[in-house]
Parts: sequence; C-alpha cells; structure tokens
Amino acid sequence: MVFFVVNNNRRESCEADVFLPYEGEIQEWDPLTGKIWKISCDKGSVTAGIPRAKASFHAHWEKAGSHLYFIPKERRQVTEKRLPEWADIRLNSPNVLTLDVCRYRMAQGEWSPPMEVWEVQRNIRKQLGEGSVPVELIFVFRAEEELKGCFLALEQPWRFRINCNGLDVNSKPEGWFLDRAFEKVSLPVLPKGISQLLLRCEYQNNMELENCYLLGDFGVTVDRKLVKKPARLKIGDWTSQGLYHYCGSVTYLYHYLWSGQGRAVLKLGEYAAVCLTVTIGNRLYGMPWRLEEALDVTEGLVEGDNLIEVEVMGSPRNMLGPLHYRELYPKNTKAACFRPAEKDYISEYQVVPYGLFKAPIIEERG
Repeated sequence: MVFFVVNNNRRESCEADVFLPYEGEIQEWDPLTGKIWKISCDKGSVTAGIPRAKASFHAHWEKAGSHLYFIPKERRQVTEKRLPEWADIRLNSPNVLTLDVCRYRMAQGEWSPPMEVWEVQRNIRKQLGEGSVPVELIFVFRAEEELKGCFLALEQPWRFRINCNGLDVNSKPEGWFLDRAFEKVSLPVLPKGISQLLLRCEYQNNMELENCYLLGDFGVTVDRKLVKKPARLKIGDWTSQGLYHYCGSVTYLYHYLWSGQGRAVLKLGEYAAVCLTVTIGNRLYGMPWRLEEALDVTEGLVEGDNLIEVEVMGSPRNMLGPLHYRELYPKNTKAACFRPAEKDYISEYQVVPYGLFKAPIIEERG
C-alpha cells in the first residue's frame, strides 16, 4: 500500500499529523536517492477519537513538498541465503592499459624524461612554430607473462610508423574500440618482461598527440603490470583485482538452488556502477537507480539449479581519465582536469572503484 501526501501550498510550509488504519511497519521512500527508512509511529490512546485510526505520526512538508509512504505486506517466514564472496565472471570488453606517459625526441635530438602525452604536445608546439618536424615517442610497459592477440588503439594510426620491441607493425586498422576514432592495430606477441612501443611521425600543428591504449585478454594490476586475465572476482573494488583501467561491464555468475516454494527476493546491497541488470534464465530485470528494496525474482526461477547473472556496468572513466587530477571526484570534469596545473597534479594514478561491494542475498519468503 502506497500513500503520496503533498502540500499544495506553494507559499508556506506546513506540519500535520497523519493517521492510518494500520499498526505494522511504515516506511518513507525518497525516489530521488533510493533511500528508505522506517517511520516511528504512535499507537493506542494517541489515535483515540479518530475513526479506524490505529497508528499516527507527525511530519513536516516544505512549500509544495511531498512525502511518499509505503506500507509493506505482512511478511511470512523469511530465510536468508547469502551468495558466495567469490564469483566467476564474464567481461563484455577487452581489458585496457592506458598509455599516457612517454619519452620523446624531435629531429633525432636528445630523449626527454618521461612525461604525459599532452605535455609532449605542448612542448613540441612551443618549439616548432610553423612547418613540421620528425617526432618519436616511446611508451614502456611490463608483462608478467607472454601475451598474444593484443591490439593498440590510437587515433589516426596512418600518421605513424609503429614499432614494437624492434618489430615493425602494420598501421592498417583492424576495426575500432569504444569510439570510431580509436582504431585498432594488431601487435606482435608481447614477451614476458619489459616492452617498448615506438611511434614515429612527421608532426604538424594540425595534429593532436593523444594517449593510446593497449587492448587484450590480460589483467592489469594496481602498479600497471600486465598479468593473467582474472576469471573470478571477490566482492569489492574490481580495480584492485586486475581490472585497473577496465571500461566495460562485468557479469558476476552465481548458482542458486531453489525449492520452488514461496517467493524469492534478491537483495544486492552496496555497489559502484553506472547501472545494473540481473538475468535469470530468459528473464531480464533492469535495476532502478540505487535500488535499496529487494527485487522479487521468483518468476525467473525454476525449481532446482538456477544461474543468476548480475551485470555491473562500468564506464570509460578509468581508461580515459582524468587520471592525474588530485581531486578524485571533481564537481566539474573539464579540460583542466586532464591537463592539471601543478597544484592539482598527482603523479599516482587516480581511478574510481567499481563492482559489487557486498555479496548478494536471496530472501526465501514462505
């Protein structure tokens, strides 16, 4: 049962007593944030003289304000089954290592110290003036095991001559990644240990030097080493479990044995995601924003073993940045966040957490 109570006065706030023909639990819902809390009610003599009133409470309304109250049905016996802390996973995208720091030189000059790509561009433009100049960029990364089938995603690969660990790379694109501007170039086998990626171009002022991205079936540690691709995740932040710069979605796979009796309700708890979906059998459940109340999944279940797929949608934030802006959650994401002033710069990488932070719970309601 739902009650939506509105103050229709646009000029004045008000207070009022609310009387209900109900003695059980009463909740208030905030549709904007998803928060739910219980209302403390007076009973008995307080409601005397009010026909059919069994409980009451006092509330305040702002000008044109409203409250949404919910009275849940009386619950039968409830048994909680917590799903495992570890889950097999499925990724919908290759993993990513962002390559945003390099050394460079112009016209066979001295190699620079490591710096961000945007700083390279700024320095070249200051020195170049008009015309063009040969420029070379070297990116360095480390793999803990041999890796095959990797790609380099970059903008306008046809402008560059690419060399990986001494081997020339065909700059002809083989598709694109995330955005059509990020074209994919196939790389040779990456050996265990240090790899060097050399990009040469005839730089002109109509060019934009941009970060590039290593793609493949690998994991990326918090210190940005390439390791074996994770096949399972533990409840918690996935950036610390091999998906440091990952920008796709992760589907957590759970098996649940259902008796076929009563109702089954899924409670996800805390998470960090753009959005979530739950799939059981052929039934897809879209999750409301910041859902806190349980989701009835009975209709998707069959008696016996069921596969519950919880897809957590990430975003390009940890791939594209800002990665070196001191404030992790700036109020406004603007150009200055990607090219921070010295006071706002931090050399360590800044990524935001994603994933399920609490093991899902199935409530079996008799």
